[in-house]
Amino acid sequence: MCDITLSRSNEATKRPRGGSLSLGRSLQNYSKNWTTQVSDIVENHVLAQVQFMKIPAFLTLFAAMFIFTATGASADNSERAPTSAANEATWGQPVKGVSVRLRADRTRWTSNETPTFKLDVRNQGQREFYTPQAQESGRLEVDGVWYGWTGLFDLKSSSLPPGREYHDIPVSLGSSWKATQEWRDKTQAPPPQIPLKLLRGKHTIRFAPEIRDITVKPKPHNNHVPSNPVEIEITGESQVRVPMPKAGASAGPAHTIGDMGVADPDVPTGLLERKGEKIVVAPAEDLALAKTYRALQLKGPLVAGQRITIMTHNTLFRMGEPVRVLHILEAVESGKDVHLMGPKKVYEEYVGGKLVTSKGPGKDPYRGVVVDRPIADFNYEITTYSFTEPGLYTIQWKGGGASVQRSLGLESNILKLEVVEQ
Repeated sequence: MCDITLSRSNEATKRPRGGSLSLGRSLQNYSKNWTTQVSDIVENHVLAQVQFMKIPAFLTLFAAMFIFTATGASADNSERAPTSAANEATWGQPVKGVSVRLRADRTRWTSNETPTFKLDVRNQGQREFYTPQAQESGRLEVDGVWYGWTGLFDLKSSSLPPGREYHDIPVSLGSSWKATQEWRDKTQAPPPQIPLKLLRGKHTIRFAPEIRDITVKPKPHNNHVPSNPVEIEITGESQVRVPMPKAGASAGPAHTIGDMGVADPDVPTGLLERKGEKIVVAPAEDLALAKTYRALQLKGPLVAGQRITIMTHNTLFRMGEPVRVLHILEAVESGKDVHLMGPKKVYEEYVGGKLVTSKGPGKDPYRGVVVDRPIADFNYEITTYSFTEPGLYTIQWKGGGASVQRSLGLESNILKLEVVEQ
């Protein structure tokens, strides 16, 4: 028997127009003999119903001109009519009554274009806030990774009282957005920031503008309220290299990170693993092992242009020594979808013929890069095993792919290990 341990590793108000209502009340007081109700629509703005009476014609004409002027004069490019029920569902979840909506100018972009969006912010709560009508103070999320603005800016906040909305705030996915890595060792220089790079494929975008609460003492409290997710697609070939931090440094939030860079289709420039709730850079020796994949002879069998392969550093281990297993899915022909974001959970791995991970394919959501060209995907969890008794053991992986792809019908090569006494 053996003891097996697995670790994975602009402004619009919803209130009635003050001018038209006050005039309506004046007209009501003018005479009580006869009334009628009028509901008018001017430039998509529905005016509040106003009761008016039978009065001299010149005053009626004056009232109509006043209502039109009071309504039209307050409109500017940033105002919008109340949203329809269909559009209402596209807003993000409200935070203290404030909600945000992101709209892509286009859903498809070429690799040499900068995707642009429009942002809407509204306050349906009971408190007044402040927000800059600019992207620079906000946070950008791309495929689960949050980026901050690193360029120059000079911003002034606008009041966001209850009932107010701002529309068409521009957002663009330029190179000034960078992801900040966790700085663990303060005796060393901080790790480099990772600039935003969009690979070919689909991406999920969210934006969180800064919402400032000035009532909090002793100093204002800044929140970032996330928008609804928006999916775009980058077309055309785009080879990307992303600067990698030192081994062991945190690679960002404990969600998912897109392709960390592929110099060649089957040679990675970076490797990630999970440590609890965080994603960190895998040890340098694991990356070195992954870079030998191209020369590996005993890869998994090809099935419909794809295969999965597992690798480990040695085949001979001592009892209690950790056995780290790398997982690779490779598409060797075009037209095969490869979901590059990760590290993805490993399903259906067997040790000694026994299932030691969860049964696949799982229900993990996927909102990241998808490519359909020949490439090797190294963005899977690194599983770790240890054995308490000497003997011969086998490891095989029968999963592969993202959960949304369901079963791909792939089986890896079989690793044959020998475990000896200390």
